[in-house]
Amino acid sequence: MARPNCTETCGNISIPFPFGIGTGCYMNDWFSVDCNKTTADSPSRAFLSRINMEVFKISIGSSVVRVNSPIISSGCSGRGANLSFDMTGSPFVFSSLNIFIAMGCNNRALLNRIEPEIVGCTSTCGANNLTSSSTEGVTLYSDAKNSDAMYCYPPVNLTSGRWGLSTVTLYSNSTTCRCKWGYDGNPYLPDGCTDIDECKIPRRNWCSGMTKCVNVPGWYKCELDKAKITFLSKFLSLNSFFLRNL
Repeated sequence: MARPNCTETCGNISIPFPFGIGTGCYMNDWFSVDCNKTTADSPSRAFLSRINMEVFKISIGSSVVRVNSPIISSGCSGRGANLSFDMTGSPFVFSSLNIFIAMGCNNRALLNRIEPEIVGCTSTCGANNLTSSSTEGVTLYSDAKNSDAMYCYPPVNLTSGRWGLSTVTLYSNSTTCRCKWGYDGNPYLPDGCTDIDECKIPRRNWCSGMTKCVNVPGWYKCELDKAKITFLSKFLSLNSFFLRNL
């Protein structure tokens, strides 16, 4: 759910507030989204403006945004790219859903500015085991601060020229909002949370038998169903009439 009069989607991606496209549609500059169209035949693509990373999915309920991270490489047939990924000062942090990978031989990948230690991994291999699937020479570092392991995958053959996209999941470390139990919607918008009618959703209420479900704000209650009681009363009266006349 976007702000009123703001674009809600970019291509196939939903852009809910606090993210937004255009002035006045986002919470602050970190949540600004650019919607770019590369070709006439392809759908528009969403990018976080401040860090220029493509957005794959935004989940307000989980405070998570999936983005396309840059591939940092060197020694790959002249296609090296010495890039950094700096989120200093942003409201985002890496989530524990990510895997930190160093591919190839004699590589060292580090995550710095993580106090009080530097986290990373190193991959090493000899000339005879470039295509080996063994884990020999793979170093594993553990981030004691977050208790999340950082893995380096086994060495792989990079001569095939295969390139792919890598994805990163980011958490927001700023103030997060959630709708109260029994409500749904976008908690970042005024009146963005609306009541859930549990009576209309199967298995969301436990009313049965002689009771009926009555929705109330944020919850539901079970009340005696007068129509069922009246029907049962008439049925019993009719049965007693037949019994008396037997």
